[in-house]
Amino acid sequence: MKHQPTAIVGLLFALLMAGCAIEPPEPPSHFTLAHDDFYAKVRTIAIAPLATPPDFENPTPVAAKFEMLIVKILRDGGYSVVSSTEYAAILDQAKSRQGGYFDPLTGKLDEAKYDAILKAARHDLSAKFKVDAVLYPSILAVDAKWFDQTAYWDGATDSIQSFTGLVEKGVVKFVTEPETYLIGKGPHEEGTVKAYSLAVLIEDVDGNKLYANQGGIQVLSKMMGNTFIPLFREDLFNDEARNTKAVDIALEAVSRAECETDFQVPPCNVPRMAVNPDAAKRLVFVVQGSKVSISKDWELFRTEWNNAIAASAASHGIEVSVRDTPSISAPETAVLAVVTINDFKYISKKRYYWVGVMSGSPYINAEVDFYELPGKTFLIKRQYRATALNHATCSPEGVCTSPPMTEKQIKILCDAIVAELARH
Repeated sequence: MKHQPTAIVGLLFALLMAGCAIEPPEPPSHFTLAHDDFYAKVRTIAIAPLATPPDFENPTPVAAKFEMLIVKILRDGGYSVVSSTEYAAILDQAKSRQGGYFDPLTGKLDEAKYDAILKAARHDLSAKFKVDAVLYPSILAVDAKWFDQTAYWDGATDSIQSFTGLVEKGVVKFVTEPETYLIGKGPHEEGTVKAYSLAVLIEDVDGNKLYANQGGIQVLSKMMGNTFIPLFREDLFNDEARNTKAVDIALEAVSRAECETDFQVPPCNVPRMAVNPDAAKRLVFVVQGSKVSISKDWELFRTEWNNAIAASAASHGIEVSVRDTPSISAPETAVLAVVTINDFKYISKKRYYWVGVMSGSPYINAEVDFYELPGKTFLIKRQYRATALNHATCSPEGVCTSPPMTEKQIKILCDAIVAELARH
């Protein structure tokens, strides 16, 4: 067998020395701004009435069902919620003041008037309920791709086969192609089928888009033999597990209001830290350890924390004071964050660059206790576990990415700590 020496040498060099390592790309986001900026900016969300396709029959019970699920996931995420009933009342008031949004001569929608009414309604919601954003939910009919009897779309899957159709198709195939049926070979079938998805759009009170996503609900037709038969109206939206899953998919990122990093140990969707806004403008920061403090890397590790928290706090206009001990006696108004390092392995990017996989895998096991000063009133505890692969991963084209080293892990955790204060 012939090998390609250049490719093999390149791969070995990447794995052992990480010489071609680059920062991995950020995962796709449905936000139009940084996650912690969203959580800092948005505390109260108003829900607009559910929009449905023009041919949708009797939307009221469906709207009530999905609003209940949306409200639950938002409240579990720490947000205050204003109902669609309140939103509709405010919108009607704005519409009356503006004289409606249809052209009196043509009877067509006047988009300029409509936009003005929406803008007025959003600002009225802000004035009355301190709303920071409006969530616009809608049911969309989309094209779902299906392959071998299963449809895949918007994070959901659904069988396209009715029970009757599946039995009929299986019997015919067994009679006509028994060996194909038994060993699972033969031509694959694929195509598209209409399906419903829940789409959500979140805008701030000025109409700027903050977040958008959608989750698949269910297909609208099932196959009997070789023919798609539309589902009856009573067969739609009656699977509560599928409805809940669609909302979870659509709002998964937004619902992680207390999970600013995937390093955070669940449960993390708990009420937000309640603190005096004046205290949240100043952070007193302490990193401490017990047995880990005897590590040869301890001082370097702790210095990395102190530098990272200073940068994270400065980016949000928060004053930070780094201390060596949590024993605070000064009568200052601030939030005290005490980071206790239970265990860690410090591997810098520089060390990984020169040593590669032989350097091992970086990790951090930490917990953070928040207190309000003066008085040192306990607020909340967070727990974090940061781990990483100990090797680079390379594509067939030779593009390699390195796992996050200790510096990046600490930065992510410091950003999460600062986000606790920045939202107040």
